Amino acid sequence: MASSKNAAQYLLLLDHQRNGDGIENLKVQRLLYFACGIHSLFSRSRLIQDNFVAWRSGPVIPSLYEHLLDYGKNKLPVDPLFNRLLLTRRERDSINAAHSTFGHLSEKELSYLSQHEQPWMDHEHAAEVIPLEEIKTHFHRQLIQ
Repeated sequence: MASSKNAAQYLLLLDHQRNGDGIENLKVQRLLYFACGIHSLFSRSRLIQDNFVAWRSGPVIPSLYEHLLDYGKNKLPVDPLFNRLLLTRRERDSINAAHSTFGHLSEKELSYLSQHEQPWMDHEHAAEVIPLEEIKTHFHRQLIQ
């Protein structure tokens, strides 16, 4: 199970290697949410240690959000010393899949998508933790459809 900080750094590294436009804090949050859902399809373990909370803007890992808050709405820097081997192959594959599938979308588009998913809608009214089991169930239903 990866830390949210390492998962975020790997996402930033991927985007940089693929000549992306850069990623800001809230886009990292959304892409990690989708990566967790994808990971739940192929693994019994959690992708990251932290829980997502249903904030008004969409799913957020509060501790990661706070860690990245100093960058505001600016693109986040890639840590040149980050070692991708801090994540397992399966963890990297899940993040790769999320970036390949959703990385081209803007933060606003990703927020729109996540805000129209049942796990977020069920918990946004009280800004509650979104249980991983609900994320898994949702992504499994999406796969079957």
